[in-house]
Amino acid sequence: MSKKENVVPNKPDYPGERPPTPEMPLTLNKKIMVRLFNTWNKRYAKDPSSFSDSLDEDGKPIEDYGECCAVYFQKLYNELY
Repeated sequence: MSKKENVVPNKPDYPGERPPTPEMPLTLNKKIMVRLFNTWNKRYAKDPSSFSDSLDEDGKPIEDYGECCAVYFQKLYNELY
């Protein structure tokens, strides 16, 4: 598989921003995932109010929450790698 095939495609419809570059590989090893989640956890523990809620005003899951998380984790990946 070529390097080009192993990336998240550019998507012009990220909510309010351009996708981060270089793109995060689709296949992440456990060590990278652990580092990303630990970094997210430390930042969340330090300032939970800076993160979005996963539920709307009615207590229902936000439909595009996963999309927002994916954008955030791409940013984290680009910061750390």
